[in-house]
Amino acid sequence: MYSDLDRVINWVDELIIIKIKAKSELDFVLSVTICYHVIINVSMKINKDSATHKLPYTVVLLDATDAFYYADIMENMESVDIFEDLEKAKALADALFVVKNYKWESLEDMNEADGGYDVRIYDKNLSCVYAAHEKFKDKWIGS
Repeated sequence: MYSDLDRVINWVDELIIIKIKAKSELDFVLSVTICYHVIINVSMKINKDSATHKLPYTVVLLDATDAFYYADIMENMESVDIFEDLEKAKALADALFVVKNYKWESLEDMNEADGGYDVRIYDKNLSCVYAAHEKFKDKWIGS
C-alpha cells in the first residue's frame, strides 16, 4: 500500500517526465497545475485508517479564507506542535478550532463566507489523519 508521501513522490517523478515531454512552456505549466491540485486534494483527504499512521503527529492551523482555491491554505498555514499521542493532538486541534471559530454561528455559515480556520493533524508521511471541523459538523461550538 502506498502512503500519500509515496504518491506525491511518484507525481514529482511524473512531473520530471512531463517536463521532458512537454512541447511548450504552457504544456508544462498546465501539467504542474494539475499535479499541484491532485497533491493538495490528497493532503486534504482524511486518512482514518490508524494502521497506516506514522508517528509523530503535527497539528497544523489552516486559514480557511478562500479555501476553495487552496492558495491561502498553503500560504497561511502554521505548524502548532508535534505529538506522539494522537489523542493529545486531537485535544489541541479541537481547542484551537473553538478558539479560532467560536464567533461563527455554524460551520455552514463559516463555509458559505469562505472564512474561518481549520485545524488538521498530519502524520510523518504528510497524510491528514484528523480535521477538527469534522467534530463540529452536527453539533456546533457551544450548542
